[in-house]
Amino acid sequence: MDIEKHFISNPRLAQATQWDRNDGTLAGGEKALAAIVSTLLEEAHRLDAAELTALAETLTAYAQEVQAAEDAGWEILKSRGLNLKDQPE
Repeated sequence: MDIEKHFISNPRLAQATQWDRNDGTLAGGEKALAAIVSTLLEEAHRLDAAELTALAETLTAYAQEVQAAEDAGWEILKSRGLNLKDQPE
């Protein structure tokens, strides 16, 4: 069992395993992701399955809220004439 293999297999997270959380050149989201990923790489082995599941469920619920807020923002911009091809993935 190696959490790093899971991070590396995810294209959105693989690069973050190599980032230094103290690198001043990282953007805000990159810095946050570097801190979270490095902490999980260091500490996840201390968590049991129930704790990991609770963490995953909480992050999933939060991600859904953030996605809904982002979608609402894009809808507002779309209603004001933004071309949807400008929307990030």
